[in-house]
Amino acid sequence: MPYCADTGAEKSIISARKLKELEKLGGLGKTSTLARPIVCETVGKHKILAQRSVLLQIMLHTAAGPVRPVKPYEVLVIDEDEDEFILGEDILDDLGISIDRQLEQLAERTSADDDDPIAFGEDFLAGCTPDEEVRQAVEAMIAKAMENGFPPEKEGKLRTIVY
Repeated sequence: MPYCADTGAEKSIISARKLKELEKLGGLGKTSTLARPIVCETVGKHKILAQRSVLLQIMLHTAAGPVRPVKPYEVLVIDEDEDEFILGEDILDDLGISIDRQLEQLAERTSADDDDPIAFGEDFLAGCTPDEEVRQAVEAMIAKAMENGFPPEKEGKLRTIVY
């Protein structure tokens, strides 16, 4: 199921429709009625009411591979039709993921600070690189990683990531 990491959402949210899709796959617990409904406010100041929650065991597909936390998370259930699972600060923080911090680090870097040993002149033009050239560069990087002690048994996973 597609998800959206949302630093503006304090809690993670799933639509009732998406929850029904998951229920068809089996293994989900029942939803619980919240003691006090929670009003969620979207980016456009649209208010959505969450009256139920469900415990979900999640698995996130990331660039580094799948991440499956051990514990289940309480996720709010909304009746609005939302296509994506909203991954809120509750889960992101628990996993040690801070999108705001990553953006801060990105903003701190400037072209003057980037320590790039190659100085490009003003006549440098970006363009398309032929596929074979890219493949050779990737193979060279993999070879360099192996020479520098990258575990040989993980070479296959490395190739999966870079290709």
